[in-house]
Amino acid sequence: MKLISKVLILFVLTSFISNSFEASELIKPLFNIYKITLEPKDKNCNKSDFVKTVIILKQRLRDSGVRFKLKATNDLEIKIVFKNESEYKRAKKFIFHNG
Repeated sequence: MKLISKVLILFVLTSFISNSFEASELIKPLFNIYKITLEPKDKNCNKSDFVKTVIILKQRLRDSGVRFKLKATNDLEIKIVFKNESEYKRAKKFIFHNG
């Protein structure tokens, strides 16, 4: 039960990245899992616009040298999983400061 409460406490919602989607962060240092979840602000948005935005973000992250994996949990939710904390921090800085 303590582990579950620690994981829930570590869940932090972040600010909006752009007009097309918002991001929430989930950091679990106990398990060394670093994720950023992308989903549209408006659930009735155009799926193709959201996918285009994610593809552009993916390319910009790769161009900046960040290593990550994309995982689609459903049509309108994408998780970016990072190998280590430094990659996560670089991507977080890039996404939230460059939009």
